[in-house]
Amino acid sequence: MYLKEDGEDVRTQELDGDLTFIISDHQDLKEEEEAELLSREPIKLTLGPLSYHADHCITIMLNELDRRG
Repeated sequence: MYLKEDGEDVRTQELDGDLTFIISDHQDLKEEEEAELLSREPIKLTLGPLSYHADHCITIMLNELDRRG
């Protein structure tokens, strides 16, 4: 799963099985890095309407997973 601001809202998605999340820091992935990632057809998710620091994204995503049990 690719955490990106223009993705689908995480709260509308099923999150089952073994999951891997890809995030970048304050700079987007390089064009060739993103092309490689997108070639694997990840699900693009957003955590909400605002931009967050990468470390906050980890906390928010863990909270979302915890809420789902």
